Amino acid sequence: MIAINPKNIQLAKSKYFQLINPVNQDGSYHKNEALIPRIKKQLDTCNNAHEANFWQYIIDNLESLLTSKLESLQTHIEELEKRFLVANISKNTVLKVFGYDNFRQSKKCQQLAQWLDIKVCPYCNENYTHVIRTEKHNAKEIIKLYFDFDHFLDKATYPYFSLSLFNLIPSCKICNSSCKGTKNFTPNSHINPYKEGFGNECKFTIKVKDVNFIIGNKESIALNLNVKEEIKNTAKGKRIQQNIDDLKLKERYQNHKDYALELIHKNIVYNEDYINSLYQQYEGTLFKNREDILRFIASNYIEEQDLGKRPLAKLTRDVVEGLDLI
Repeated sequence: MIAINPKNIQLAKSKYFQLINPVNQDGSYHKNEALIPRIKKQLDTCNNAHEANFWQYIIDNLESLLTSKLESLQTHIEELEKRFLVANISKNTVLKVFGYDNFRQSKKCQQLAQWLDIKVCPYCNENYTHVIRTEKHNAKEIIKLYFDFDHFLDKATYPYFSLSLFNLIPSCKICNSSCKGTKNFTPNSHINPYKEGFGNECKFTIKVKDVNFIIGNKESIALNLNVKEEIKNTAKGKRIQQNIDDLKLKERYQNHKDYALELIHKNIVYNEDYINSLYQQYEGTLFKNREDILRFIASNYIEEQDLGKRPLAKLTRDVVEGLDLI
């Protein structure tokens, strides 16, 4: 739904290979912390040429496997699967060598989360993705991640992508575990937040069904999430629709009709004249510009580049835009 900030992606990409493969002071790879020594150990203990061929391909292409975008990772699948089948290696073995479970509990994972600086699940824009910092009595900072990293390409099927940066989507447990699970997402079938969001090509809309919306009856409005008609049959339109369907976005957002109704009420109270008077009264103090006033009224961010900062910001922007406030 919401694209991850490109600047944060670039920061993470520039440092990610070194994060996964830390070195000692003498320049050698850290034996216990780096991925490369684990792969080389497998290579050194291979039982046959086919197995060695598989692990050698991993070594030769490791930086690409770790830091390439998903479209580029797709080019490795055919070569890896061809080598994988003849090598007769267990996928669990590959997964264990890459060590995602250890990564998930490590400071490396925490560092990645800090680089990406994700505040809200990009799949749904509904739930926070918290990074919590606490201090123990010895003054040592403890960092915990209260969200998941979803494998866009399922790690059970593609264990060699289990640590690939662009395959690790910061996400809430509802999106990752309850909705997506092991569904087969690909760059051609679904929206990947590292590449794109819904943008203006899919919007929330409100339709008032009867006058009882005035007294706060949320059943008096219909809340919809629809792909724009002109792109429904395009490749992106179909990808957006798959995300909506597989992540149950339309159904989940029915729980927020009361929030949408409040935005309608605010639109009635804060008419254009009232907004202008507020701006004149508080310009340069509380509000730097009109967007500040609208964020104050809506109690949420409404600028496209800020939608990942707070839950329901996409819903807020679309509804406010539909009410002609922006």
